[in-house]
Amino acid sequence: MEGQSVPVSVKVFGILNTIFGSFGVVTSPFTLLAMRRTVMVYERFDAGPLVLGWIRLSLLISPIIAGVLLATGIGLLMKKAWGRSAAVILAYISIGISIFNIILILSVFAKGLGGSESAAAVGGIIGGIIGGTIGLIYPILTAIFLTRPDVKAALERRSQG
Repeated sequence: MEGQSVPVSVKVFGILNTIFGSFGVVTSPFTLLAMRRTVMVYERFDAGPLVLGWIRLSLLISPIIAGVLLATGIGLLMKKAWGRSAAVILAYISIGISIFNIILILSVFAKGLGGSESAAAVGGIIGGIIGGTIGLIYPILTAIFLTRPDVKAALERRSQG
């Protein structure tokens, strides 16, 4: 069974998930150290307690998500079916979180339009939309490539063999 080939997308996403996950794990402490500053930006625009709670929660779970991404990368490089399944689930979760964050950013920074913080609000909206949209690209590609029938079948064959 070891000689059976799998689509190249498995190796590509395995490498990318390992790199991105490793980077996330390494940089997570810095993200957590900057949490107060991040929260202060949202407080400046009178974000409510639910928004501030979500910001804190998302910063706290980011190391866990990075660790899962790293694990899926290793699983894909080992050509394990669980690596593909976990990568796809994580991709869908990431897409949902990214869309939620875009909506959240728009709602928070829209409050600052027209006031003394108008320029900062416009910057926040533009940055949030562009950053959020760019952040959607990788999980969408992951979901597209790793849900292909040939990828799924190849990894399932290997795990049964």
